[in-house]
Amino acid sequence: MRILFLFFFSVGALFARGQKVENIYVNLYTDSLKKGTFNYINIDGKLSNGRFIPWTVHT
Repeated sequence: MRILFLFFFSVGALFARGQKVENIYVNLYTDSLKKGTFNYINIDGKLSNGRFIPWTVHT
């Protein structure tokens, strides 16, 4: 049963179409209104279908 599941999962993975990341955009924001300085790095990935997916990192 387990081998049958793995077989169908593998065949399905071969026919699945994933999106390709075409561009990556990086934006740096500095918040100086609070005590100290906080930097926000905003990273967006543009997919091949035109959608944007945010990959955000806070430091």
